[in-house]
Amino acid sequence: MDVIDEQRQLRRQISRMSDQDILEFAQQQPGGVEALVDLTINGMPSVLDPPAAEDCVIGYEISVPAGTLAYRIEVKAGQATAEHRDPDDARVILQLAAADYLRLICGLIDGTEAFMSGKMRIRGDVMFAPRVGVMFRTP
Repeated sequence: MDVIDEQRQLRRQISRMSDQDILEFAQQQPGGVEALVDLTINGMPSVLDPPAAEDCVIGYEISVPAGTLAYRIEVKAGQATAEHRDPDDARVILQLAAADYLRLICGLIDGTEAFMSGKMRIRGDVMFAPRVGVMFRTP
């Protein structure tokens, strides 16, 4: 199964769940919430749309019950790499709760909707943030 298929499956599983239900679902996965978030972040290079890609560093700070998970995604020459580390050099950092992050990456909400509703905070280049969603395919 490829990453898009996995996103579709995740979308079906969480589509009508509350935040608490999503967290409970994630906790039941092998390795819990952190492992599920890691899995989705590590899948981002395979859903990069090279023609839409722009060289940049994108950061994610995802709130989970145990704290905040920090990630750095580097896009360069139509390729992406993902690391579980502080995104201190990121052009933009997207901050979300785990449930909203999972909704975002599987296409249940879009970035603008998440930002406008207060579910996502943006640090750094706010004008660049909408282009992040264009670079990565969702189901």
